[in-house]
Amino acid sequence: MIEQWRLTIDQCLQHNNDGDADLSLFDLSNYGLLAVEGEESAKFLQGQLTINIDKVTSEQGSIGAFCNPQGRMRSLFVVLPSLNNEGDYWLLLPKEILPHTLTELKKYAPFFKTQLSDQSDQWGIFGLAGAQENSPSQQNAITQWHDGLLYAPYNDAHFVAILPLSSANEYWQKHQEQARFAPYSEWLVHSIQQGVPRLYQSTLDLFLPHYLDLPPLGGVDFDKGCYTGQEVVARMHYKATLKSHLYYFTGESDVTPEPSTPIWADGKKMGDVVCAETQGHQLHVIAVTKDSIEKSSNIQCIDENGPILQCKGKAQSD
Repeated sequence: MIEQWRLTIDQCLQHNNDGDADLSLFDLSNYGLLAVEGEESAKFLQGQLTINIDKVTSEQGSIGAFCNPQGRMRSLFVVLPSLNNEGDYWLLLPKEILPHTLTELKKYAPFFKTQLSDQSDQWGIFGLAGAQENSPSQQNAITQWHDGLLYAPYNDAHFVAILPLSSANEYWQKHQEQARFAPYSEWLVHSIQQGVPRLYQSTLDLFLPHYLDLPPLGGVDFDKGCYTGQEVVARMHYKATLKSHLYYFTGESDVTPEPSTPIWADGKKMGDVVCAETQGHQLHVIAVTKDSIEKSSNIQCIDENGPILQCKGKAQSD
């Protein structure tokens, strides 16, 4: 069934339709689901993740992270309630970092009655934009939709749908003549504009949660108990003065810088690219940089010959 689902996505993307369609469907086949199942799944996740797992319900998801002992993020994902069994969870994340996340979390799992597995090939994951019946009304909200769920990662009418493969396939085929179909790159541009980061294989164990704005995104709970890396994350929050933040940049370019590419300003390195994407000769970037970047001129990425960027301000408003 997974092969048919991938074929349907490819056919629809090739077909595409008018850009003014009321419904847009996005290819998110590069995202997967890491399932955490068993009677002690909540207890297990509570001791590993930056969020309070008790706040994840059938109506509420959350962005969250799994850190190393030094407080650097080993993984970044959205935590959702599993549709398989009550009390089980899904971690929605890029397939690129799913194996690493699964391997690292499994190191702690033997101490709990829980099982971890990759269920990416069992569910159809896609994005959609446009008014939907029974759609979530606020960021991080979840609603039941068809025989799956809708999750709102942003504070607008963009949603992530998770359906059984047969239902996802049927939904895309049903709307083949009415919807506009878009690649993942377009979804990523929207994520960057919304200031919502993602990690890549090359940026694992690199960033502290604060640098990627996880606290304002609801991705860190400072009132819960201990978790791996908690002491460092708490110290950053209560005792440190952050001099670097996540910023949004734009520029004219057809070249997309790789994650962790340096950001330069006035001849000095100011930070690193978190994620970037081009759309219509326009480059969109979110990067962790020093706060003084807002007063800098001649901002570039890659090197002194790289694209010239304009700083649009912090990715998340204070």
